[in-house]
Amino acid sequence: MTENLADVTQLRSQRLILEPVQPEDTERVYDAAQDSEFARWLPWAVGEYTWDKAEDFTANFAANSWESGQPLWGIYPLVAGGAKGALAGVIDLRISGEAREIGFWMHRDSQGRGYTTEACRLVVRAAFENLDAQRIIHRCGVGNDASRRIARNLGFVPEGTRRVEHADGTIERQWQSALIKADWNRLVGDIDMAKFHPVPPAEVLPGDRPSDLVSEFHAVYGMPNVVAEGGAPSLDFDRLGMRMALIQEEVTELIEAVYGPLAASRVEEVFGDLPDEGVRDVVGAADALADLTYVVYGMALEAGIDLDNVLAEVHSSNLSKLMPDGSVKRRDDGKILKGPNFREPQIAQILGKE
Repeated sequence: MTENLADVTQLRSQRLILEPVQPEDTERVYDAAQDSEFARWLPWAVGEYTWDKAEDFTANFAANSWESGQPLWGIYPLVAGGAKGALAGVIDLRISGEAREIGFWMHRDSQGRGYTTEACRLVVRAAFENLDAQRIIHRCGVGNDASRRIARNLGFVPEGTRRVEHADGTIERQWQSALIKADWNRLVGDIDMAKFHPVPPAEVLPGDRPSDLVSEFHAVYGMPNVVAEGGAPSLDFDRLGMRMALIQEEVTELIEAVYGPLAASRVEEVFGDLPDEGVRDVVGAADALADLTYVVYGMALEAGIDLDNVLAEVHSSNLSKLMPDGSVKRRDDGKILKGPNFREPQIAQILGKE
C-alpha cells in the first residue's frame, strides 16, 4: 500500500486539514500528554511524559511511521481565512496483520467539537478509496466509552473483546470493532442493499444521555449549544421558528403512526400558520419541554419501546448526514439536510420487527 501514500499526505474537510506532524507541534503534543486521561487509555503516556519524548515523537516517530507505510496525521482546525490552526490531535492508520488499525487522540482543549469523528471519516475514506484497505479495525480499552462511541457513529461493527499485555506487563481488556469494504460500499451507496446483510443497529453506551447525543450532533454540524457555552436561558434566538416547526412535524408523525393519516392531516390544519404573540416565556417553555420528554418516555415504556436504544440508533443515523467532503448542507431555515451517504435508522430491527 505504500506506493499510494502520496495520495493521502493531506486530507481536507470543511473544518479540518490532516497533514504529517511536524517538529513545531512538540509543545502541543507534550501539553496534551499531561492530561491524566491519556495515561488511562494510551500506554505510551503511562508514567512521566517528558519534553524529550514529545520531541522524539514529532521529529522521528511520526516521520518513521510514514516511511513504514503507516500514515500518521496531525489534525489541524482551519481558522480565519482558511489558515491551518494549532495541532488539535493525532490520528494514524497502522498495519495490523491483513487489516489497517485506526487510532486517535485529541488535545483536551479541542474535545467536544466533533473534530475526531470528522478526522476519522476522512481517514476511513482514504483507507478504502486510496489505500485499497479491505478491513479497518478500531480498538480501545474497556470503559473508554468516548472512543468506542466515535467508532460506533462511523458505522464500525462490534466484534467483541480481547485481552492484551502491554510492555510494562499490565493486561488490558479491549473492545474491538471493524469496518470491512462491504460496509463502506453500503455506506456510500455502491452496493445492492438487497444482497447486503444489515449492520447491527447502534448500541447504547454508558453516558449516552439524550442531551449527550444531541450535544454531539450540534458539535459535529456546527450548531449552537448555549448550555455548553454557559449562556443564560432565553427564547430570543434566531432558529426558534425552525425548532417549533420541527416539534410540530414530529408530533404530527406520531399522531399519524398511532391514529392514521386523517388524524395527522387535521393536526396539520390546526398547526397551520400559528399566530405569534411574542410571549417568549422561557420558564413555561422549559416546563413544557421537560413534561414532553417525560410523557414521551412514559408512552415508550407502556408500549414496550426501548427508547434509549432507538435514540442511539437515530443518533448514529443522524451523524451520517454529512456531505462526502465533510461539509454540511442546510435548509434555508437552518435544518440539516441529508447527504448522499445518509443511512436510515434501523428501528424495525431494534424492535424485533424484521
